[in-house]
Amino acid sequence: MLGPASRTYFEHYFSRLKEYYDVETEKVVKRLILEVARKEPVAKEELYKLFLTESKGDKGDMPGSKFSHIMGDIENDFYVTYDFDRKSYSFFTKILKDWWLRLRPGGDVDMELYEYNPALLAPQVLKEILTGRDSELQDIESALENASKGGSFAHTLFIGPRGIGKTHILQIVNLAIKGEIDVKGISEFKDYYIPVIFAEEEYASDITQFTKLILRYLPEQYRFGILDKIASVRIITDKEKEIAVAFLETFKKKTSKILLLLIDNLNDILESFTDEDKSILRNILMTSNSVLLIGAAPSFFDSIINHEEPLYNFFMARKISDLDFGDTKALLNKCAHLSDTDRNNLTEAITRSEAKLKAIFMLAGGNPRLVMSLYHIIADGDVASVELMFLKILNQLTPYFRERMKDLSEQQRKIVDVMTRESTLLTPTEMAHICQLPVNTVNTQIKRLEEIGFVRKASKIKGGKVLYDINERLFSLWRQMRIEAGRTRLEFIIRFLEIWYSPEELMDRLDKTLDDIVEAIRCKDNELASKIDTLWYFKKASSYKVANPKDVDIELLDKIISKCKTKGETPDNLLQAIDEITNHIPDKYYASMIKGYSLRKNGYYDLAVIAFEKATEINHDNYEAWLFLANSYRHLNKSNSALEALKKADTLNPSDYNVLLQLGKAYFGLNEYDKALESFNNVLILAPNNSGAWYACAFIYIIREQNKKAMEVLRNMSQLSSFNESLLLLIRALVRRHNLSRIS
Repeated sequence: MLGPASRTYFEHYFSRLKEYYDVETEKVVKRLILEVARKEPVAKEELYKLFLTESKGDKGDMPGSKFSHIMGDIENDFYVTYDFDRKSYSFFTKILKDWWLRLRPGGDVDMELYEYNPALLAPQVLKEILTGRDSELQDIESALENASKGGSFAHTLFIGPRGIGKTHILQIVNLAIKGEIDVKGISEFKDYYIPVIFAEEEYASDITQFTKLILRYLPEQYRFGILDKIASVRIITDKEKEIAVAFLETFKKKTSKILLLLIDNLNDILESFTDEDKSILRNILMTSNSVLLIGAAPSFFDSIINHEEPLYNFFMARKISDLDFGDTKALLNKCAHLSDTDRNNLTEAITRSEAKLKAIFMLAGGNPRLVMSLYHIIADGDVASVELMFLKILNQLTPYFRERMKDLSEQQRKIVDVMTRESTLLTPTEMAHICQLPVNTVNTQIKRLEEIGFVRKASKIKGGKVLYDINERLFSLWRQMRIEAGRTRLEFIIRFLEIWYSPEELMDRLDKTLDDIVEAIRCKDNELASKIDTLWYFKKASSYKVANPKDVDIELLDKIISKCKTKGETPDNLLQAIDEITNHIPDKYYASMIKGYSLRKNGYYDLAVIAFEKATEINHDNYEAWLFLANSYRHLNKSNSALEALKKADTLNPSDYNVLLQLGKAYFGLNEYDKALESFNNVLILAPNNSGAWYACAFIYIIREQNKKAMEVLRNMSQLSSFNESLLLLIRALVRRHNLSRIS
C-alpha cells in the first residue's frame, strides 16, 4: 500500500493543500499535520503553540481564529481527528499517517526509512543523499553509452553487503532514465532505454516467470499483448517459453530502444533457474542487443563463480566499498540539511565533533545504514530507538545471514564464529589455537572465505603477520546479537556513547532519564521500557567512577524511590522501576541486595524483605543477606522471623558483632533476657567500646532489678569515649521509674 503503485493516491493528500492556501500558510499546515503524525495524540494547546512559532509573527488579527479554521479544514478533509475528552489531535487513519511520515514528496525526508526502502523516498531526496558513489555511476554511464552506440553490452553486477547502497544506486539509474531526476552522464541516455526496475524481493523460478515480471512492470504500449498470452497459463509449456524468449530477443526491433533491467538481489532469481534457463538468459544477453542488465547481489554466488555454471564469469562484477570518512561526513551534513529539526545546530554539531566522528567512523565503518543510525543519535539523542533500529535491521537480515552461514563448511563456520565473538582482530595462528584446528587448515579456509567475500585482510603487524576481519560489519553485529540472545545489548551503542559524550554529559543524561522514568511510571506506562533502555546505555557507557562502584547503583535507586514516594506511586510501579534498574546487573545476588538496601533505607520494609529473601535464595551462605533480612523483619515487628534469620547469620559468621547485637535485640523483643544478655556480652567481648551493647545490658539489669549489676554497667559506660550524656540521663530516668533510687 505504501509502495510506488499507490503513490498517486497518497500524493493527492499532499498536493491538494496548495489549492486551499497561499504558499506560507501551506507550509504551516503541512508542519502541523507532520507534528500530529509524529507525536499523536498532540494536545490542542501544544499544536497552537507550534502554529504561532511556524507562522513567524504573521498570524493576522485573530491567530486563534485562524488556527481553529485551519484545524477544522484538515479535520473535515480526513487528515486528522479531534478527541474532545482529551483535547488532542490524532491522525485520521494509520496508513495515511505512515505515508505522511515516509513519503512526504517534496517535503522532508524520514531518515529512518532510508535504511529499509529507498524506493519510498521522493526522487529528489534520493538524489540529494546519494554520496560517495561517483565511480559506480561512471561504470553505469560507460555501460549505457557503449550499448546505446552499438558497442558491447557490459552487463554489470554490483556486489556489496546489505545497507551499502545497492538499491539506492539502481533507483537513481531508474529515475534518471525516466527523466524524473537529472543525474549528469546518465540522464543523457534516457531516449535510448526503457527501464524496468524489480522490487528488492522478487521471485522467478524460470525464464518465463522472469519475462512475466518484466511485462508487468512495463507500460502497456511496450507489452504488445504478450503478457495476456502467457499470464493465464497455469502450466508453462515450451510454447510459452518461446514467446517469452522471443519477446526479450526482439524488444529493440519492436521499440527501437534497449530494455534496461535493474534487478536487486539478482542472486535470488538466478539461483532458482535451471541450467537450461541460465543458458537461455546468457544467450539473450550476449547476442540480441535488446537487453542490458544491471544487477546487484549481497555477495558472490554460485551461479557466477562456479566455472561449471553457464553464467560463470559472465557479469562485470563490481564491489561496492564502504564510504570513506569524507563521504560519511558529507552524508551526515546532507541529512542535517534535509531534516526539519534545527539544521544549523545539527550542522554545527557535526562540524564541531569531527574528532569524535572519526572515532565513530573507525568503529562503525562506512556502511550507509550505520551512518544513518549515527545521524539519529546526533539529531535525537534517542539511544533506545537506535538500538531498536539496529535490532530491526539485524532481525530482517537473519534469513539472509543464516543462509550464508549454512553455505559454509563446518570448519569455515567455526572460524567465522570465532572472528565475530572476539573483541580484537586475529591472525590465522590465533584462530587455529582457539578453533583447535591445524594452522594450515585455517589458512586454507581463510583464503576461501576471502575469495567469496566473507572475510578480508585488515592490516599487517610486526613480523609480516596478517590480521583478518569480517567483511560485513552488519554480519558481525548480527552474529553478536544471535550469540547473546537477549542477554546483553549491542556493545556498538555503548562504545558510541563512550566516544560521543563526556563523563559530565553522561551523568546529565542519566539524571534526565531518571526523571523521564518517573514520569513514564506516572502517566506513560508504554514509554517505560524505552526510557529504561536509554538509562541502561548511559549507565553502561558512563566513565564516572567512585571508590565503591556499588554506591552509584544505590544512588540511582534512592533517587528513583524518593521520587516515586513523593509522587505517591503504587508498590507495583515502584518495583517495576527498580527492577528495570537492577535487572541489568550481572551479579543477581548483589542486585537483590542493593534493591533491598535502598527499599529498607526509604522505609519500604515489606518490599525490602522480599528483596533480601531473594538474596538468601541466590546465595544461601552469605550472612549479610540474613542480617539485612532480620533488620527488615524487626522493623515490621516480626520478632520470630527476625530471630531465625539472625541465628542463620550468626552461624555463618559468629565473629561479626553486628550480628550479635541484632541477635540480642531480637531476644530482648521476645523477653528472653538471659539470651539477650549473652548476646550483648558477646558483643562487648568483640567490641568493648560498643555503647549500644552497654546500654542494652544496663536496661535489662534495671528491668530485672539487678541494681548492683546495673550500677556497674553505668560506671563502665561513663568511661567510654563515645559515652552519650543524654543516654545516661535516660537510664537514670528508667532507674527512678523502677524505684531504684539507690542506684541513681
